[in-house]
Amino acid sequence: MQMKFTYTLGRTLYIPLTSRCPVTTLPQSRGPGFHLPQKVVASLMNFRRAEGLEVKASDFLLHDDGVIADSKKVVRVGDYLPPQQHAVHLHGVHSNALCNDDDVQHLMTIRSNLETFQLQNSNDCAIDEGDAFLEELMDEVRTIVMNVNGNDDNNDSADCTSAADAIDFIAIAGEGEPTLRPGALLSLAREFSSALPIRVITNGIVHESAAGVMAKHGVRGVSVALMSAVPRQYQDIMQTHVLDDAMCRQYTGDAMQSENECWSHAQVCKFIREALRVGLEVELTGVDMPLVDKEAAEDLGRDLGVQSVFRWRPYFP
Repeated sequence: MQMKFTYTLGRTLYIPLTSRCPVTTLPQSRGPGFHLPQKVVASLMNFRRAEGLEVKASDFLLHDDGVIADSKKVVRVGDYLPPQQHAVHLHGVHSNALCNDDDVQHLMTIRSNLETFQLQNSNDCAIDEGDAFLEELMDEVRTIVMNVNGNDDNNDSADCTSAADAIDFIAIAGEGEPTLRPGALLSLAREFSSALPIRVITNGIVHESAAGVMAKHGVRGVSVALMSAVPRQYQDIMQTHVLDDAMCRQYTGDAMQSENECWSHAQVCKFIREALRVGLEVELTGVDMPLVDKEAAEDLGRDLGVQSVFRWRPYFP
């Protein structure tokens, strides 16, 4: 069995759950020159195809099963994964239903997705039956984890076995925002957290109660993108303008926000505080852009209660 949707970087197995995101994706935030190994980009392309989203024609030497010949080559991400109009999977809507960020009325319904975790319990987090490819993803992860535990003698799983030999952690992360698929996220956590520690890489724009639900289902930690201490700068980096206006209209009836306010930035801070309160390991990350005050971001992280080292990722112009 080949690794179609998942990939490894270092000793971590990365499991994408979606290519969709209502704001700037974390790969996009790394800049137009951001590059990844060809095998990683191929996996992300496979995920976009599974969700019916756009990919650029690839010059990868792809086999019929989507596996590439030269997996170590590094390529520029934007050459193969063009920026999307911001599209979000909405809770309670069929999985193929998208809303674009130029449709404020539709985007307002993201509130139901942000608060989905409030409704989750141990019996209410199954994978959407309409998302057959997610079951394929789960089978892929099962094969890898079985090899980690030395329980799979299937000769067809050589690639998964090779990956499993060097895996210490699972990261639920990919191109899009994993908390937009709470059912899949919690299903993965419940099934695999006893085999390997799991962390979720997120933009943190999710209802704060998500932290406790993830912890309950086996997630050990979260890595949260806190791009700036300045709300308006954060808004510009993450392109949350439409989302912020929509959510302010929803809660206050007024889209206007003061110079020092930004709904999504405040929501990220709430999520970080709650993640610490419920006992999750919290790592904060940012992108080392020229105009970002790193010291101020680190100070904000400490004010929120995070004691671990703030991790700055390089920007690629």
